Amino acid sequence: MILEEEVLSNFQVLRCYSRDKRINYIDFSHDGLRLIASGEDDSMVIYDCEKAMQKQVIRSAKYGADLVHFTHASNTIIYASNKEGRDHALRYMSIHDNKFLKYFRINICCWCAE
Repeated sequence: MILEEEVLSNFQVLRCYSRDKRINYIDFSHDGLRLIASGEDDSMVIYDCEKAMQKQVIRSAKYGADLVHFTHASNTIIYASNKEGRDHALRYMSIHDNKFLKYFRINICCWCAE
């Protein structure tokens, strides 16, 4: 389908999702079938785009969640920690078994922190 003005004018809202906290980042999977959203409530929610429904909630209360992305593999994500006093690492995670696969720590030198 080519998204032209005539086609877009026929679109309508199918479903609205309400959240208590603000969403800070969203990303679509490579095939466009899933959407992941990270929010200020330190959670990431995966939505099924075909069925327009929520599939999975991933909590990250200890580290926070921001800049979430699907990776090359269909069952992994990468996201940034955003909690104050934490290491602000990137976290590579399996959403199939909800486990961290790798941490990418960010070294901040003294001249960058000013």
